[in-house]
Amino acid sequence: MPETGMAATVPRLALVLPFKEMFAAHGAGAIALCAHDLVRWSARPRDLIVFGRPVDRPLAGVAFEGVAPAPMWFGPRNRRYVRALADRLHDSSIAVAEVHNRPNYVLWLRRWAPDLTLTLYLHNDPQTMAGADSVAARRQILASTRAIFCVSDYVRDRFLEGLNDDGARDCVHVAPNGIDTEAVAPAPARRQPIFLFVGRMLHDKGVDLFIQALERILPSLPDWRAVLIGAARAGTTEEPLKFERDLRRRAAALGDHIVFEGFRPFDAVVQAYQEAEIAVVPSRWPEPFGRTALEAMAAGCALVSSGTGGLASIGGDAAVAFRSEDADDLAQKLLALATDESRRRAVQSACRARAQAKFDIRTVAGRMDELRTRVLAHQPEKVASL
Repeated sequence: MPETGMAATVPRLALVLPFKEMFAAHGAGAIALCAHDLVRWSARPRDLIVFGRPVDRPLAGVAFEGVAPAPMWFGPRNRRYVRALADRLHDSSIAVAEVHNRPNYVLWLRRWAPDLTLTLYLHNDPQTMAGADSVAARRQILASTRAIFCVSDYVRDRFLEGLNDDGARDCVHVAPNGIDTEAVAPAPARRQPIFLFVGRMLHDKGVDLFIQALERILPSLPDWRAVLIGAARAGTTEEPLKFERDLRRRAAALGDHIVFEGFRPFDAVVQAYQEAEIAVVPSRWPEPFGRTALEAMAAGCALVSSGTGGLASIGGDAAVAFRSEDADDLAQKLLALATDESRRRAVQSACRARAQAKFDIRTVAGRMDELRTRVLAHQPEKVASL
């Protein structure tokens, strides 16, 4: 890739992963994949290096260093890991550390590596995290970092809650996840009359609301069926938990119009998005971002979403929103799209266009390049919401 976009004066920057994240060809989590994409698609990839726990086969195409925790006398494993990180970052002549999703790491690095410039990249609600779960803690994080990046307006608002300071707002930026929209391009010839759910089989994800909506509408839509992909824990093929078993029993009354496929690898999920007419993200839980919604939009599905948390930022005016936790409203929205092809095609086109314009990984990585450059050059600027 051409090395343009980032100023030559930007020092080498380390992306610091949580210890639990596996930067591995098999087993990488969402945060590890996000970090990989931000480096891979950066205009200056040689200025960036990822630090994380040691793995046998790191994700390809990106500079990576594995860091084993320091000896036991430094305390619990996470503290030992950050202690070792502080030493390694110093030895590697790294000037800037971008800590991903661990506010407490910021505080430890500030103590053990005082010369480092620190930024924090939040992928989840900070008020649920050690080191950022109170207003006082978030003030301390602000004082310890040059900038904070948040994957959605929702996450940014949660960080800023209680911080009535314009200076604080100028230091906290929206930096969404991205997706390679070319790799998941729509395949119109494959489209089938399918309602698709992809995600974890949990109450918070609203799967039961989806089933209730299907009970109301599928009897009047004989050509349509529903496909559900996912398990209680991502990446597992274990026996379903009671919540999912109860859903399967309830759905059995609709026969082969509902199919539970369990966990599927990402390639199979992409194919499912390309085949489905409508994708549903009915989360009760305020999603910090909602990557499944973005994947569906990028593949050209008509997205129907509860709009909770970061889902509102993703769908914008393109997606169809229903009232959260309202199965009747969800049923009405699904039925209206299923029975109006011209409306459905318009929503599909709008979803695809929004994904390309706002969330393509090339745009997102370029935006992060610009943010890092401006932040490290002491040029804070409030970033407009998506």
